Amino acid sequence: MNPLVILLLSFLFLIAIRVNIGFSLILSSAFVIVLQELPLVSVVNQMYAGIDSFTLLAVPFFMLLGRIPQCRFDHQPAA
Repeated sequence: MNPLVILLLSFLFLIAIRVNIGFSLILSSAFVIVLQELPLVSVVNQMYAGIDSFTLLAVPFFMLLGRIPQCRFDHQPAA
């Protein structure tokens, strides 16, 4: 079976049984990695290449910088 189909079906199944979205993404990805017997080195290289993009890193930092002044005025820690 196509790995994309397995990934989507396992993700939708986990969402249907009301598993948190973050855990569903992790578990369905791990399931496909194990099922396809992908080498772990290749998986780590692809993950690093994905987070090495400055454009993708700009979004969380932009959200963090928007949260810092709000927390300072509310007297709450920025987490």
